[in-house]
Amino acid sequence: MCGEILVQQGKNLLDAGNVIGTGGIFRYGLHPERVLRSALFDPETPWSLKPRAPDAYIDHEYMLYGVGLLAEEHPVQALRMAKRYLRPAGDLRQARDPWQPGGPRQGGDLRQPGGLGPAGDLN
Repeated sequence: MCGEILVQQGKNLLDAGNVIGTGGIFRYGLHPERVLRSALFDPETPWSLKPRAPDAYIDHEYMLYGVGLLAEEHPVQALRMAKRYLRPAGDLRQARDPWQPGGPRQGGDLRQPGGLGPAGDLN
């Protein structure tokens, strides 16, 4: 039997729990959730290794660099900073067009218990 064989390469992110968008497009873009949506698994390309159902956050204030700098020496403060500045991106998997009224919801408050996965209890 002959035929094409697909070989996956790269890190398998199918079960990744979180996706965070950071950088200029997320700080200044009108609809950063559109960019972040491209980082998710798409059933039309089932061989993709992109995350299937992660919680998505957007760094609207461009502060993730500070979280990274603090994390090793001051992990509690870094987590507090992440909870303060990262905002849920809403449900990126819904089919609505974000350019139209009623597109994906934005905002939220990570300072609530449960934000950012297992570390969420450090409020």
